[in-house]
Amino acid sequence: MPRVPRSVHRRFCALMVAAVLGSVGAHGQTGSDLRGVTLCLDPAAVQVVFEDMPPERVAQARPQLQAALTQRLTTALQQGQVRYEQRPSCTGQVGQTQARASVRYLDPRSYIGYGQDTYSYTVSLKVNAAGAEVSTGKRSFSAGWSELYAEAAGGRPFEAVMIGWGEEQARDLTALWRRDNPTLLARLTQPGPLRSGLLGGAAAVVVLALVVLFRGVRRR
Repeated sequence: MPRVPRSVHRRFCALMVAAVLGSVGAHGQTGSDLRGVTLCLDPAAVQVVFEDMPPERVAQARPQLQAALTQRLTTALQQGQVRYEQRPSCTGQVGQTQARASVRYLDPRSYIGYGQDTYSYTVSLKVNAAGAEVSTGKRSFSAGWSELYAEAAGGRPFEAVMIGWGEEQARDLTALWRRDNPTLLARLTQPGPLRSGLLGGAAAVVVLALVVLFRGVRRR
């Protein structure tokens, strides 16, 4: 029985992992907690990595992915009124935000059964990936998606698909940050201790005003 080269084993395992990740990819982490966190963006906030890619395709894809993912992230934060700051470096900072896109070309000469335009890719967005701590505990967010993608079957270049996932993850981050950091108006209109306390205080003020008014009328 012929021995299967180790490189083939590695390629098969990589394909299986990508397929599994693609089938269970998630938009967000339900346990995310961003209360009181100011997000931090630096020049390394968006990273794009290529593996086994033809140089001409890298030259085409890198600037497009870098610019689009950066723009989608900052636009989502601005439109969602998320509190964030830009620094020369966010390393070790609470709120360090990192987006990463990686693409591997599945060369049909090595990956038997795949066409000329098949890729495996991963898009992720994380806050506090290094595990930064604040006094009330860990604050974090994590979202990611991985899958195999054939451009001929999908009808679009992989850049467009990855940018779409990056935009969706940025919207997820915005929604979860706003959930954890509601405005005063949102806190007043939602059931909770603040609204209950204010309603109770307002009722007490109304009762007191009525008592004072009634006493004044009686004295007359």
